[in-house]
Amino acid sequence: MKDAYLVIGKCDMDLKKLLKSNKYLQEVQCKSIIYDILCGLNYLHKSHICHRDLKPANILVNDDCTIEICDFGLSRSLKNIQGSIPNEEEEKKEVTQHKVAYNISSPTSPLSPEKHYNKSNRPSLKMSKSKILA
Repeated sequence: MKDAYLVIGKCDMDLKKLLKSNKYLQEVQCKSIIYDILCGLNYLHKSHICHRDLKPANILVNDDCTIEICDFGLSRSLKNIQGSIPNEEEEKKEVTQHKVAYNISSPTSPLSPEKHYNKSNRPSLKMSKSKILA
């Protein structure tokens, strides 16, 4: 299988638009959004997937504060990096130096992927959390 497509339901807006809007978020709503993001990242990491482009624009939010993580274009599987030997095509796709979200991507991920891939979503999560709570 070369391509995988993920179809998700229509959401009301992304987190970036929500944070720029005049909508007031109560503390319980902020906690719910942050908790759901953490649960989503936990699920991805348990599935050995690194998103690599997590930012507020890639987190979709509904009116009931449920979220969906989207835009998996830069995501990579961690299975080949953490054990088995990848074939030549997978190796080229596995660790790319170019990333879209330069301002919130982990500075360590291109250096030593086997040690730092699990931590590469942390800087973007901290940035999103600080924007929600601001």
